[in-house]
Amino acid sequence: AVGAFSVSPISTQRTFQRYSSKHFMSAGSAAMPDPSDWEKNDNQKGQPSQSKERMSGMSSPFPPASSPSSVSSSSSNSFLPLESDPPSPQRLSRIRKEAETKSKFVHGDELIEIRKYVQNIKADLKSAKETNDNSRIQDLTKALYDSQNLDAEYVYMNCLDLAKLHKEDNRDDKAEEYMKEALEARECLPQFNLQGLWVGKYGDHGYEMINVTYAGDTLIATKVTGDKNVPKCK
Repeated sequence: AVGAFSVSPISTQRTFQRYSSKHFMSAGSAAMPDPSDWEKNDNQKGQPSQSKERMSGMSSPFPPASSPSSVSSSSSNSFLPLESDPPSPQRLSRIRKEAETKSKFVHGDELIEIRKYVQNIKADLKSAKETNDNSRIQDLTKALYDSQNLDAEYVYMNCLDLAKLHKEDNRDDKAEEYMKEALEARECLPQFNLQGLWVGKYGDHGYEMINVTYAGDTLIATKVTGDKNVPKCK
């Protein structure tokens, strides 16, 4: 969804403007040229038709089509789409939870705008403190708190710090609560969700595979297939 972000000095408000499907065009929707058009164009130029010669030099990646009589009913049924099983209750629950977690934060252009807004609030808050404007300090402090909590990266780092502090004070229940919030915010950060097998092609080495894992917040990429420069398991 493409959205516009609007804010006020005291509170934040998100408004979305969704584009309908008519704003999008499928790539590859243009029609392929008809070979008969080649013949028409050649004849209009007073040149002999070259469509047959052009077509004869082209090779198709598909096998020749069989006649309808040679296709059995059993083989035609093999091209029917496979039926998928309905998602399990556990999967539906996980999907709902992920959507709920993601809805707590802003993303894309909205995230850029909210971070700019946070910087403006901090500047106004500093000015308000210099003039001892208590009413404005209170309003800006609340706006800053609300805005920063729309940023998943800020929530993640802040909750990690709070969990560490409560752990040092032997307040394990509170530390566990903040750690849970930190992990939920972490799920919305792309840089911490790249784990898995990745395939790439590099020069003459051809296709190679790496396995991406994490040690804390440190990304570790291990070669599954090796070459003369970097062997596998490195």
